[in-house]
Amino acid sequence: MIKAQSIFLVSSFFILVSCGGNKAVVQKAPLTQKEIPDERTRLLFEASFLNGERAKILGNNEEAIAHYNEALKIWPKSAAVHYALADLYFTESKNLAAYAEINAAIELDKENSYFYDLKGQICHTLAKHEEAAEALEKMIELAPGNVDNYFDAANQYIYAKNYKAALSVYDRMEARFGVGEDLIRQKEQLYLMLGKPEKAVEELKKLIRAAPGESRYQGMLAELYWSMGKKEEAVAIYLEILKKEPENGFAHFGMAEYYRSENDKNRMFSELNAAFQDPRIDLEPKLNVIFSLLPAIDGDPGIKKPVFKLAEIARNTHPTEARAHAVLADLYMADGREEEALEEYRIAIGLDPANFEIWNRLCDILLKKAAFRDLQIESDKAIEFFPEQAILYYYNATAHYQLEAYRDVVRACKLGLGLYAPDEEINLQFYILLGDAYHNLNDHAASDKAFNQALELDPDHTYVLNNYAYYLSIRKTELEKAKTMSAKTLETEPNSPSFLDTYGWILYQMDDAQGALTYIAKALSFSPESPEILGHMGDVLHKLKRDDEAKRYWEKALELNPDSIELRKKIEGTFVF
Repeated sequence: MIKAQSIFLVSSFFILVSCGGNKAVVQKAPLTQKEIPDERTRLLFEASFLNGERAKILGNNEEAIAHYNEALKIWPKSAAVHYALADLYFTESKNLAAYAEINAAIELDKENSYFYDLKGQICHTLAKHEEAAEALEKMIELAPGNVDNYFDAANQYIYAKNYKAALSVYDRMEARFGVGEDLIRQKEQLYLMLGKPEKAVEELKKLIRAAPGESRYQGMLAELYWSMGKKEEAVAIYLEILKKEPENGFAHFGMAEYYRSENDKNRMFSELNAAFQDPRIDLEPKLNVIFSLLPAIDGDPGIKKPVFKLAEIARNTHPTEARAHAVLADLYMADGREEEALEEYRIAIGLDPANFEIWNRLCDILLKKAAFRDLQIESDKAIEFFPEQAILYYYNATAHYQLEAYRDVVRACKLGLGLYAPDEEINLQFYILLGDAYHNLNDHAASDKAFNQALELDPDHTYVLNNYAYYLSIRKTELEKAKTMSAKTLETEPNSPSFLDTYGWILYQMDDAQGALTYIAKALSFSPESPEILGHMGDVLHKLKRDDEAKRYWEKALELNPDSIELRKKIEGTFVF
């Protein structure tokens, strides 16, 4: 569902508490106190107070509190000391003590705006919002020209859910400062929360009268009418805006929502196309519209093309934003348009190289395309930005393995395994890659160790069982163990040509040529063009003294693998078995 109102409106709560707000820093109050009756008392008091100030500056809060309390013993009627204590207690989150001290300060000096400012903050923290509002109302009385005080007081009434009191503050603010956007939006939302939408309409009309050339305010009114169910009034405003500003994307969004409600998809998409071409509208709401439409494609394939067009317009309108390219790439990828997706991912990475998700998707598509040189290059770059992401080392190790750079495979796997947040699934893949890489490096002890570690994580992993068993059979080592592992793979996939060939080859190495013939023949029935299985069949037949047949299988294997020197020697009869 397209929600154009998200373009014009943010949440009520955000609007209501964002203007003004409570100040995070307590301001310094002037040092005032009731008149001290004699010079000696005054000197003792000032010494203790200044010692407290010095300790506070040095960060020795407990010492400062002790000096302040000593000063109060000398002269209990010092509002400044009570304020200083309230400030310190509040800083240390001792809010009840701060509350008591600030009230004592105000009791002694009812005209100091700094005191009321601090009390407002303390009461807000204690969720005494009505009392906070009263303190801020006093600040308005003491400093009626400070607009922040009005917003702060109204915010506290809003927290207290006293919306009428908040409106009263805003009315006084309007009377003093005039109509302003922040103020009117606050009042609009409060009237809506009070169930008085017509009053909210009146407020927005005031804003429009104050700035008749500002189409954004008209858009706000249209949105309000729409939320009230007054479609005709909303549409009339949108059309009025578009008459003056034909490219106004906000109004086009509003019209798109209208046509959606009328189930007029063609006009809806036409309006969305126009809205998406407006660069004044941020990318994010446009993407939200696309995301909201995607689930409907399954039930209505006819909207797929216009949805993709929206994504392309968003990309064209926001060419320097990585997400515009990445989202379009995701759509292309889901549609099987890998080359176009790859191009968009590359552009996105160029715009935002610190975005892990885009790197991940780019590497994933390169892996699926078997573009291993590119995968190696891109994963190397990605690791520079995200050295803590194990999946990137997996991509890197896989690329190096396919490129037969086995030492680089070992390096990448070890780096991935050394990360602090292990992922068992990825670690399993690292051990598998290590097992294969070490085998190709003829480091058989390390290969066996890696496969054993993989089987600890997944004892039934058929790829590991098959490769481990096959490598053992090649070395004629632990053949019973190899046979057991290979048999386990056939329990899971009895018709796998690779697994059948491995089991047959193990039997061959165990001098059971007849048994080997049975399994390798079956493997060939499922994969008759495999040069490796054809070669094994020739070896088995040779062992059974059926040399003419063996030669035919070797010759066929050589046709499929013409670079094999071993096959040529077997055919020529010069190979030593």
